[in-house]
Amino acid sequence: AKARRARLAKEEAEAEARRSLQALEEARAEVDTSSLALLRLEGELRTVRSQLETLEGQAGLGEENVGLKRALSEAETEARRAKAVPGCQTAITHLGLSLSLVQEAAESRAEEARGVETELRRRLEAEEARGQELRAQLERQAQELREVGQRADVDAERARSLEGERSLVQERLRNLQRAVAQCETEKAESERAALRLERDRMATRRSLEK
Repeated sequence: AKARRARLAKEEAEAEARRSLQALEEARAEVDTSSLALLRLEGELRTVRSQLETLEGQAGLGEENVGLKRALSEAETEARRAKAVPGCQTAITHLGLSLSLVQEAAESRAEEARGVETELRRRLEAEEARGQELRAQLERQAQELREVGQRADVDAERARSLEGERSLVQERLRNLQRAVAQCETEKAESERAALRLERDRMATRRSLEK
């Protein structure tokens, strides 16, 4: 009977040991699961922190990110608390909810930043198109000015040529005027010579008649 009681006690002790071992394994599994979840959430926190730093660089969004930074700090505090108590599912769950809120706020800020970026890009494209149009107008005006300058050069050359021709014509006119004056002088001398000859001829005739 003593041997039977000893055997039963031994079996009960072994069963209790197995139950304790199983409970320990389950606790370890829960701790491992919680640790993995905590590591994943810490990685997501780092990602959100990086997104927040990027958003802080966007123009006009610095003041709006104050609430987002506060929520992120609270989530990081929850992460430290969860790390201090491994396997604490309540802290992990609260951290996940806080992180979800932070991620939603970050996505909202990112969407606003993308909207601002899109609007700035649209304005930039419009300004570039306007600039190209103005450059085209300036090029056309410059071409017109070059053509006007070329025509002015041609007209100036033509004017210089006409001025040279006018000088030649004036010189020829002066030569003709001198020639005409000389002819007039020679004509007057010829007329005076003819008169002298006529007087001499008449005088000779009268002399012969006497």
